[in-house]
Amino acid sequence: MNLRIPGPTPCPDDVMEAMSHPMINHRSSEFKDVMLRVTQGIKDVMKTEADLLILSASGTGGLEAAIVNVLLVLIQLLVYSYCKQLRLILFVIQLL
Repeated sequence: MNLRIPGPTPCPDDVMEAMSHPMINHRSSEFKDVMLRVTQGIKDVMKTEADLLILSASGTGGLEAAIVNVLLVLIQLLVYSYCKQLRLILFVIQLL
């Protein structure tokens, strides 16, 4: 097998020690506490009190989330517009 990855990469002892602990369940109260601390820390660094959304995805995942949310609004507008026109057409047909 020919893996084309960089390495070996030095890893600090404190990082290695942290990686030796069991993983935290993402549905546990411990995870909730960690997320609250991380979120508040990022808000402090960014000097904001606005809501913060943390995505556990790559940049592509963030872009996809943004596009889907924008498109969802546009699709809802198109459906609303189409339904409004459809009601008008049905009304005109009934008059005939």
